[in-house]
Amino acid sequence: MLISTFCNAQITLNDMKSILKMDYDSFETFVMNKGFIFDSRQKDDFESVSYVKGLGENKKYITLYKRMLNNYKKSVNYQTPNESEYLSLKKQMKEQGFYFFETYENNDENVFTKIYRNKIYELRVYSIKNKYNNVTYEIGFDFIK
Repeated sequence: MLISTFCNAQITLNDMKSILKMDYDSFETFVMNKGFIFDSRQKDDFESVSYVKGLGENKKYITLYKRMLNNYKKSVNYQTPNESEYLSLKKQMKEQGFYFFETYENNDENVFTKIYRNKIYELRVYSIKNKYNNVTYEIGFDFIK
């Protein structure tokens, strides 16, 4: 029973806040305790480390960025195909005082980006449809500049 609960542990907004303050070693321990395994590391324009959980269309990713392009602020991105998990995260956003700030225009009609903020943090919330019409939700969490 404990293993089942352990493997189904979801990422919360509070988890993402905590991850922002972690180094890579602490991040690894934290996400592995939630059932994720190492996926990849980037060390170019996006200095980051990613972990994955699940198989096929049910894969979830969590990535800690130390740097994105020339921006040296840390960021956490969480990607899930699970609609109820996404809605739970949106509910947590409202409970924690995040408000809708703006939509972000891009040239890809299969990506809808919304920006939410509170006094300290900014959330970039993406709805992404792939060529097979599967939808994935991604939340990027970082400090306001």
